[in-house]
Amino acid sequence: LGIRRRTRFCHIFSAKIVLEIFGGAGAIWGFSAVLNLRHDHTQTFWRICALISGLIFGIRFLIQAKEQSTRAKVEVVPESPRNSLE
Repeated sequence: LGIRRRTRFCHIFSAKIVLEIFGGAGAIWGFSAVLNLRHDHTQTFWRICALISGLIFGIRFLIQAKEQSTRAKVEVVPESPRNSLE
């Protein structure tokens, strides 16, 4: 991939990391507080729940990034002209 495509890829996926991974884990953590489920004795439980959801969204992110990277590589490779070897 060229430098422009790599830069664009990093810009898009750095925003996705914050919104999808950290946002997903933070939503679990915050929502448990809003529902008044998180107390001193349940902090560890909710921390683990947030971590697990962050890991799930992280794996999803890596799969999407790999697919996007593969698609970008396929689009970059031009078709070879048929008569160039003739």
